[in-house]
Amino acid sequence: MIDVFNNQLLPLYDLLLSELKMQRFLYVDETPYNTLASKKSKTYYWVATSGKFEKRNIAVFTHSDGRSSETARKLLGDFKGYIQTDGYAGYNFLDRTRHLGCLAHVLRYFIDSLKNSSFKESKSFSGEIVKDIDEIFELERNISDKFNDDERLKYRREILLPLMKRVFSKISSVTASVKSSLGKARNYALSHERNILNIFEKGYLELSNDSAERAVKESVMGRKNWLFSSTFEGAQANAVALSLIYTAKLNHLDPEE
Repeated sequence: MIDVFNNQLLPLYDLLLSELKMQRFLYVDETPYNTLASKKSKTYYWVATSGKFEKRNIAVFTHSDGRSSETARKLLGDFKGYIQTDGYAGYNFLDRTRHLGCLAHVLRYFIDSLKNSSFKESKSFSGEIVKDIDEIFELERNISDKFNDDERLKYRREILLPLMKRVFSKISSVTASVKSSLGKARNYALSHERNILNIFEKGYLELSNDSAERAVKESVMGRKNWLFSSTFEGAQANAVALSLIYTAKLNHLDPEE
């Protein structure tokens, strides 16, 4: 299996990665893994996938011994388009004008605050922000599949952008302890405000990084079945296999065939 995926199928894997880096927009995410040969308690799978409105649907997984920016640089350093992440600091080397934040992650922080805050005022404020962001996502669903990039951008700038700016204005106006659930939600949102507003630069960009999270679940579900890799070669063979299988699925092909 290692020979098949790391040697015989490597040219196809390299081609997928090359084609992926020629696109305008990528989603990126990473997830922990267990490789017995590693001296570290965790290794990681990273995944980069095509933007929703790209012509070719591709997903490329890669395995790394760590979660540092070194792997992100190796994977993305020569990519010239927009990159959307969950805001993990390992991506901070990216050009800030091309680095996109994830509105879904902002929403999750305020949902946590709504559930966990001790004060009625904090719960009320968090609930208001959750409602506002839900409204933005609901309006986003009204975008027609027939819209082109320019029409999509016009709709978002006219309808969604004013609401988005109003949400961030509300968030910046509240005061909360940095250790509280609300304080964590506030700080996360404001630290990623610029990256989220970058989404409104082009019509082919997206509000959330959910596509990468769906892709990375392929390795998460696999990990529950095969548990670990013994060697780095085996872990990378899995990455190549996952890339080919998930890319096939994205293109409505049967991986076994």
